[in-house]
Amino acid sequence: RYIITNSKSGILIIDSKRAQQRIDYDQIMNQFVSTPMESQKRLFPLDVALSKDEISAWTASKNLLKQLGFQFQLEREELVFDHVPSCLNDKNTDECIKKITQALMVEQSEKGELAHEIVLQMIQTNTPIYSFNTNHEIQDFIEILFSHAEHSFCPFGKPIMQTVSIEELTSKF
Repeated sequence: RYIITNSKSGILIIDSKRAQQRIDYDQIMNQFVSTPMESQKRLFPLDVALSKDEISAWTASKNLLKQLGFQFQLEREELVFDHVPSCLNDKNTDECIKKITQALMVEQSEKGELAHEIVLQMIQTNTPIYSFNTNHEIQDFIEILFSHAEHSFCPFGKPIMQTVSIEELTSKF
């Protein structure tokens, strides 16, 4: 989960999961602004029973949710999802829908803030911990991370990296 590498002032420790969340978040938000996210048609539509208020929240945000890759219809007091974002799989789709429903119920905000909350829920339920096979893969990953303006913090506000100075290391041994 952690990448440990040399830096000018000591050792840099990078949380690869948080780094991947930053990369995914920025990629999804940039894509969302210009084009709809890729969605995949479900082989078997997903029926989700929700309260009337929750259904109203989903239907009120239908265009935004479609832009994010969700397509659904209302059938007999249930939402039937026939398309979901391609970044989701069967295992995390239910959890993501629950978290988005919570965000929709709480958020009384503008479209951009709601998109931010929804994308956060998507990446929180879908970010795996990557394993790297070569130093070249690690270097590429670090270069991609540092190409992002907000590379120091994940979208949830937690630090992605910490530097342990040479002085700190020396004092430990």
